[in-house]
Amino acid sequence: MRELLFLIMISFVFLLVLPSTYSNIAQSNNVKFDFTLKPSMSSVGNNSEIHTVLNPTARNDTKGHLFHRIVEIIEGAAGGGKKVEAKKVVTVYYDVILILDKLRYKPGEIVGATIIIINKGDDPDRDAILTYYLLDKHNRTYGHSEELFKEVPPTCPNAEYDDFQDVCMHPNGSTSEPLKSEFHRRIALPPDSTVGEWRWYVEYETEIQELVSVHQTFRVDKHSIFALIALIILIVIVISSYRNKERWKRKI
Repeated sequence: MRELLFLIMISFVFLLVLPSTYSNIAQSNNVKFDFTLKPSMSSVGNNSEIHTVLNPTARNDTKGHLFHRIVEIIEGAAGGGKKVEAKKVVTVYYDVILILDKLRYKPGEIVGATIIIINKGDDPDRDAILTYYLLDKHNRTYGHSEELFKEVPPTCPNAEYDDFQDVCMHPNGSTSEPLKSEFHRRIALPPDSTVGEWRWYVEYETEIQELVSVHQTFRVDKHSIFALIALIILIVIVISSYRNKERWKRKI
């Protein structure tokens, strides 16, 4: 009976303390945005080009990081490893694919994404613009970034791209793996992020192809019910182990 009362008290404590704790951690992480222009190497297909990147960066201090990391580990063990499905938009000349690193974040965390551009045969002799940003549930924009570079090379040089099989079909009947033009980008959430549904937007535009837009939805939460349940289970295990240990000592 005493153990049950103790568990109920602990549960109430976590319900009251956990949300504010995450808020304090986000504030103490001191995430800073840097919107200065930086030259960046981007591997586009088999060609490497230097282009200008307008990219937000973040610096995370270690204060409060230990508790945050412990909760992250418990949260992951309680079901945080959900597979992220790719979002894809298909057009005549280009396909744009967006894959987020994960679908749940805390305020102040960095949201990572993989952007894949598939050129289905257009000659890459024009400028292309890649834009990406975050939108909160109130449609406020964060981390707006824009990159200008030459179009990505064809996915299947001297061959036809089979969108269904995702292979290059050569005139002699053979197949090969298509080139993948991947961009790995990161945007830091503000420490005072709005809790709820967010969206990561990607836009790709060339002179021959009108703007292609694709987005992926993710959530920002200050605390997780999974972490709370896992912590309660952990407490039960510790108490049970302690009681069993005491009983064993008495028997000896």
